[in-house]
Amino acid sequence: MWFNNYAEEEQPKVIHTSENRQKKELAAVIDDILHKEVLRKLAVCRDAFTIEFFLPKELLLEPVDQWVLDADVNETLGNCYRLVIRSCERFEEDKLLNRLRNYWLPNTYQSVPNDVIYRVEQDRIGKTRSQLEAGKLFFALKFVPDQFSLFKFIQYGVPFLLWTRISSNDAEEIAAELDRLLNCCATLENLPEELRKERLKIVEDELDQSSMTFNLSLLWDDPDKIPPFSKFSQYAAPTQL
Repeated sequence: MWFNNYAEEEQPKVIHTSENRQKKELAAVIDDILHKEVLRKLAVCRDAFTIEFFLPKELLLEPVDQWVLDADVNETLGNCYRLVIRSCERFEEDKLLNRLRNYWLPNTYQSVPNDVIYRVEQDRIGKTRSQLEAGKLFFALKFVPDQFSLFKFIQYGVPFLLWTRISSNDAEEIAAELDRLLNCCATLENLPEELRKERLKIVEDELDQSSMTFNLSLLWDDPDKIPPFSKFSQYAAPTQL
């Protein structure tokens, strides 16, 4: 793993961890490293920090937001930190990164969600390119995807992707819940924090953790934030977690 304070010019620090660690151990390792190397030095709290998970296509469905930090108080990575998923393949294959850059704008983060959102039905994935060209950068899925359909969006060049991991027979129910969350955001920039607060509220109020909202994943790929090495195989994670 590595971390980088993007506000500083120093080289990112790479930290080696054993590939055979269990998920419950990895969450604690990440939290401990961030406390020692970042949070204490900057005098900030966890909720001021964003964790970006670079995952290969085989692991895009991994619920990293639910990795447990402290089971006694229901602390997870996803309710303590802003957390987003990124694509390993995009930063190993120039054609995928170039497609992403084709649609990225300098003011993308300041976009109003409803101005750039496309609510995708399962049989409309083929319309992705035309929607991107029309300025729709944020894709909210009205279905529960598999890893192959998720990777199609990455191949097209979609920067932002929001989906639930909980099956539902009602696409409109999924759409309504996604819209409720997005309506809390003045700009796209606010979404990772709103999602963190939603997860935290569900835990604190002892609500249903099998709910759609608690099981949302957010892909958030910024082409200006480049990993500190050219190939992920240098620091490869196991293909199965």
